[in-house]
Amino acid sequence: MRGRFLKPSFFKNADLAACHPLARILFEGLWCHSDARGRFKWKPKTIKAEILPHDDLSKWKVTMNLLLGQLVITGHVLPYKGENGAWYGFIPSFREHFPKEKKGSKVLPIPDPPKTFDIKSITSDLFQNVPECSGNFSLSVECLEMNIECLVVNPQTPKRGSSAKASQGQEFIPGKTKPYPELFEMVIADLNAVAGTNFKHSTALTREKITARWNEGFDLGDFRHVHRVKFAQWGSDPKRKEFVRPPTLYSRKFESYLNQKMPKDLPYSDVTAKNIKTLEKVKLT
Repeated sequence: MRGRFLKPSFFKNADLAACHPLARILFEGLWCHSDARGRFKWKPKTIKAEILPHDDLSKWKVTMNLLLGQLVITGHVLPYKGENGAWYGFIPSFREHFPKEKKGSKVLPIPDPPKTFDIKSITSDLFQNVPECSGNFSLSVECLEMNIECLVVNPQTPKRGSSAKASQGQEFIPGKTKPYPELFEMVIADLNAVAGTNFKHSTALTREKITARWNEGFDLGDFRHVHRVKFAQWGSDPKRKEFVRPPTLYSRKFESYLNQKMPKDLPYSDVTAKNIKTLEKVKLT
């Protein structure tokens, strides 16, 4: 286990809040359990012993497979199978929070995750023999398909700046470092997943707005929170729904949007709502 910090935005993550309380603690623990690239061996019993050693899961009527499964279908953790047949997992947002681990940080002898994921095949293969999960994940992962490619990236630190050479050895500081190339795609893919839109991350105005907010010190977690807050407020209003778009969301009002609380009647995105509805069908005992 490694000592790592959590950002305050972790506790405001609406999708994570929709998971079981133990799943949230488990996700916190996986940050410390994973190696310097956000990877770990997919061994539920070992993970349980490391992260939840004093918790009797039977009292909560849950299992490790179900807790891990919730993190999978909400996109917080992605499993993959190595050429040796063993299962591994990694945290897609790991490098966002730890773009440059301290020199000497431990890297486990774990194969890197693939650049693309067949999430349906993976969940079917991994959970098909698990009674409490079998038959339910094939439906719930459909909502991840539009967002899965942007979630899965090479786990190594992204090259930042106008050239790789210029950015080598450069400390990553939000607001002072140029946005890493994948940021635009990840931000817009999340917006499209939440609002059901089809915006392009390559649009000049969109990239300009995202860069402006980035230069003010905001990160990917902030963009995700704004997406969910404003969609919850405007998504059901025909007159205001059209304003759930990059130029409006990423304007100079971004910080005020970020500090708005999620409405109680719409505590999470429509994507998570579909996941949770599917999870309600899962047999917990």
